[in-house]
Amino acid sequence: MPNLFAQDDLIRTIGMGTVYSISYNKDLTKFASGGGSGYVYITDIKTGKVTDTLKRKGTINSLSLNFDGSKIAIATQWSNKIEVWDIKTKSLIYTFDGHTDNVYIVKFSPDGLS
Repeated sequence: MPNLFAQDDLIRTIGMGTVYSISYNKDLTKFASGGGSGYVYITDIKTGKVTDTLKRKGTINSLSLNFDGSKIAIATQWSNKIEVWDIKTKSLIYTFDGHTDNVYIVKFSPDGLS
């Protein structure tokens, strides 16, 4: 298992400003991070390299990788919605609308089905 506590330097190196959310995939091969810059960074844990980025409008309140790390759910400040993105194609798959206030926590289920 990788030393996850050694990732402090990696996050500082990315230069993304304040980090509000970090999520790991099930087999701990990658993690996603997001925060005040509005960028989401997908990072390979073994190499420490950023493999993908997504730019969202506004601060990233919360994000969650699905079990295999192929999709990500993102909640941004002031949007009152949750977006689910395909990381490889960088395409929006689904938007959950209807919240009446900011969404602060998003999470995929452990079985990867919801």
